[in-house]
Amino acid sequence: MLTLVRLRRDEKDGRRLFPDVLARIERFSERHGGNAKALVDHLWQLYATASPALGLWAIVSEDGALAGHLLAQLQLWDSEYVGWVTQAEIDTPHRAMQAVWDDALRELGAWKDELNASPLAKSQGLAIRRLLLSTTREQLRAWERRAGFHYYRTLMERPI
Repeated sequence: MLTLVRLRRDEKDGRRLFPDVLARIERFSERHGGNAKALVDHLWQLYATASPALGLWAIVSEDGALAGHLLAQLQLWDSEYVGWVTQAEIDTPHRAMQAVWDDALRELGAWKDELNASPLAKSQGLAIRRLLLSTTREQLRAWERRAGFHYYRTLMERPI
C-alpha cells in the first residue's frame, strides 16, 4: 500500500522527507524543461514560512521508502487564484493505484479548504474554487478516468 504524507515544516515526517522530495521535484522539473533551481528556491521559501500556498506530499511505500510525490501550489490563472497541480509522480505502478488517486484528491481538497480558511486567503480576499493540472499528453486519459479531471485548455510551448 502507498501512503500520502503531507510535508509540513512543523511535522517530523515532513522535515525528514522534505529534502528527498525536493530532489525529486528538481529532477522532474529538469526532465520537463522547467527552471529547476528557481522552483526549488521558491519551494524552500514556501516551506520555511509554512505558507498555506504550498501543497506538497510524499508518496511512501509500505516499507517507508519514498515512492513518489505530489506538488500543488496557489497560482494566478486568468486573474483567478487556482490550486495548480504542477507535479505528480509515482515511480512504479502499484496494485492500489485507484486508492492513491482517491487519497490524493481528498488531500488536495483538504489543502484547498485549509488555504481558503488561512489568514493569507482572508487578507488577500482569495478563494480557490478549482484545481488545474498540467500533465503530459500520454497521461491525460488517466487523469480523466482515475481522478475526474476534464479537458479544459491545451498548454503549448515554443522556445523564443
